[in-house]
Amino acid sequence: MLDQPTSGTVAVNGKELTNVSPDELRNARRRIGMVFQHANLFDSRTTEQNVAYPLELVGTPKAEIDAKVAELLELVGLSKFAKGYPS
Repeated sequence: MLDQPTSGTVAVNGKELTNVSPDELRNARRRIGMVFQHANLFDSRTTEQNVAYPLELVGTPKAEIDAKVAELLELVGLSKFAKGYPS
């Protein structure tokens, strides 16, 4: 729903999103992840800060962010790059 479809519908997990209110769409987006074609990292943020960013936007407590970031970086084998920058 970043673009409004000209025909058809958009459903995620059985939830029709085409005609929901802005608040309902915002709540649904918080549960939807996406992978961009090209890397969209902040050059001014470290690897761990880039991973933490979406969690910060939704108000996740810092301790929870730190734990989740460490878990995710370990999962994809990037822990040793946590303090590094995308460049």
